[in-house]
Amino acid sequence: MAKIVAFPLAIIMSLLSLFFPCEKEEPTPEEWNTNYSYVFVHGLMGWGYYDFYYDLFPYWGTFGGNLLNKLNDKGFDCYAATVSGTASAWDRACELYAQLTVTVVDYGEEHSERCGHERFGEDFTDKALIEKWDAENKNQSSRPLLWRRNNETFRLSYGSWQ
Repeated sequence: MAKIVAFPLAIIMSLLSLFFPCEKEEPTPEEWNTNYSYVFVHGLMGWGYYDFYYDLFPYWGTFGGNLLNKLNDKGFDCYAATVSGTASAWDRACELYAQLTVTVVDYGEEHSERCGHERFGEDFTDKALIEKWDAENKNQSSRPLLWRRNNETFRLSYGSWQ
């Protein structure tokens, strides 16, 4: 029954968007009033900054232009994390944590034994995802990220993270 209702509803919503388009908004950092960094995390079979083809085909805006570059140009602090496109949510969370904390990926002893893979993964100690982490040093520091409780970020996710 849900499929019978969902398909016509999708058609109706698509047609309504053609006849009643939304106004184009240009976001500005002043409107959002935030010093947070935005970390975009791709979904299944996605890619991010650490993948060699990201510059050619950015995951966030492949056909409409690189969304993160556009947001960065407007003053937002945006990054595209690279996590496994096919791993479990646990593995992906460990990989994201290592990128944010500039450490080696540690999947945990119990988890790696249970799932049959190596405990440690990629080493991010020399390649920080976010070079300048806290708001005080956001535009002046080039030191690697040092994890502190007051570091805040928005995580934007797509796909298999739910």
